[in-house]
Amino acid sequence: MTPCSTRHSPTETTILGPSRSPGRQSGGHVQSELLSQSASFLATSSPHSGDWLFTLPITSCSLMLDDEVVRTAVTLRLGLPLCVPHPCHCGSLVDAHGLHSFVCKQAPGRSARHHAMNDLIAQAFASAGIPVTKEPQGLSRSDGK
Repeated sequence: MTPCSTRHSPTETTILGPSRSPGRQSGGHVQSELLSQSASFLATSSPHSGDWLFTLPITSCSLMLDDEVVRTAVTLRLGLPLCVPHPCHCGSLVDAHGLHSFVCKQAPGRSARHHAMNDLIAQAFASAGIPVTKEPQGLSRSDGK
């Protein structure tokens, strides 16, 4: 079992995240968590942010989500803890919300997500009759960004 597949018991969390005593946190961590919660609230309250919840599960259109994906998406949307804090492959600490995996350059699914998005976008252009070349030569910048 991986650290992110470990679930928390209901007594460990509140609607705003894991319960903590304010005396155990530094001021910077509290401010960082409040900014994160504010950003999450703004993102989930913006127009059409929940449209994916009304998508019909049509397998032939690749619109089917497995149970683990739905659990992860709903947990992230509600701002609840997703995993047990653990060290990442890159050396950073992954907190209970698991958001580090979205920015880590060494995340295992990063390349797979990249190629899946390329394939999806290429398929959309091809179905519209627009010629497609995925990742043509010469587009890479020399500064590594």
